Amino acid sequence: MKRILLSFWLLSASSGISAPADYPLTINSQASTAPLVTVSRASQRSFALTFKDGATASDISGCVPWMSWSTNANAQTVSTASCSIVSATAGTARATFSASSLNYTPGRYIYEVGITTGSVPQVYRQGVIVIEGSPYSAGGLATAWTTNHPWSLITGTPTTLSGYGITNQVVFEGDTRLSDARTPVGHTQSVATITGLGTAALSNATDFATAAQGALADAALLTNGIR
Repeated sequence: MKRILLSFWLLSASSGISAPADYPLTINSQASTAPLVTVSRASQRSFALTFKDGATASDISGCVPWMSWSTNANAQTVSTASCSIVSATAGTARATFSASSLNYTPGRYIYEVGITTGSVPQVYRQGVIVIEGSPYSAGGLATAWTTNHPWSLITGTPTTLSGYGITNQVVFEGDTRLSDARTPVGHTQSVATITGLGTAALSNATDFATAAQGALADAALLTNGIR
């Protein structure tokens, strides 16, 4: 009995666990939307695509199959699957999303699928893709990159210049001190730095008569009859 159990265990261990079968997905050009699909977060998923026109398989010779998903119909693509044609005449192809490309917050999103010739879409359909939380792959939230972030939404910013490490005295554009009336304060200033004073202002005070000297000069003129 022990030999039988051991043989069974060795057979099971050597066989391993096979990858899940491809998810069958039929894209009908006469249908308005693509079927709903469900995937597990952070788990690789392959789709067996079959392109049809009504009940007839589409010949996709010379075409390129593609599949991608995004958060909504107006958002940019989050991830694009790697695709290859299985049988062009039978209209079959294979699309695979890597585990990392499905590492996203569980929820309902959209996927796009189709075939193109050159850059011209021949078949294009949208459908709903549901990402479920995987019990084996917790994953992490996808990073949402942005080029602009409002300053008002940033918390914990310093409220003073010293908080930014600025210790020198500065005046910002728009400071009222740059435009309002400023009452002059008494001070000493070299005459040479003041313009528009005339030549008299540049002479020494001793070059002019004092008030007393002026009074004596007036008295002398009156005495001599000079008016």
